[in-house]
Amino acid sequence: MKNLLAVALLSFSIMNSQPVKAQERVRDFGIEIGLSKPGKYNAITDV
Repeated sequence: MKNLLAVALLSFSIMNSQPVKAQERVRDFGIEIGLSKPGKYNAITDV
């Protein structure tokens, strides 16, 4: 019974934890890589 309670509490805490913040891009810091600016959709073919 104690194991079931421990698993339930652990599962609940994992499901309710805050999501990890996405990494910031180099572009967000003002550093530009390459010669062309990214296009409208930021796709590999959109330069």
